Amino acid sequence: MTWQVSGVDQLMQNNIKHQVKREENLLFLLDKQQLTQQIHSITQSILHPEGYYNADINITQTANIIKIDIQKNSPVLIKQINFNLPEHLNESQNIKSLSRSLHALRNQKFTLQNYDNAKKLYLTYFHELGYLYASTVDSIAKVNTKTNEATIHLNIKL
Repeated sequence: MTWQVSGVDQLMQNNIKHQVKREENLLFLLDKQQLTQQIHSITQSILHPEGYYNADINITQTANIIKIDIQKNSPVLIKQINFNLPEHLNESQNIKSLSRSLHALRNQKFTLQNYDNAKKLYLTYFHELGYLYASTVDSIAKVNTKTNEATIHLNIKL
């Protein structure tokens, strides 16, 4: 069986092909609809961490070729980064300083790496204040695929 992937860069093509080939023996036990759904799911699992939540994925199958055609569309962008400060640090100086630190990530593509960077910047701020054992807890990201916007909510445990 030959796999063809189009519409994405070479690295993504290789990742998709590798993942699909890893599961190739199981995929061919599925009927055509299940096969298409599983390949679609594999492809999404590679596109989502790169910020492409609204990609159009078209899968066609002929005798010996399965073609995965991808149109990435617009990526999801980080629209807002909200954070909570402990009561004793909830001062305008801390809020402004932390907002400036996180501002660089606003309007960037919402990727797993940028989400991790937001958490690291948030944590670094508290480490610099002397809270060496601070950690992020209950931090979440909400992705709105209709507006292509993500909101990150960060919480700290000192």
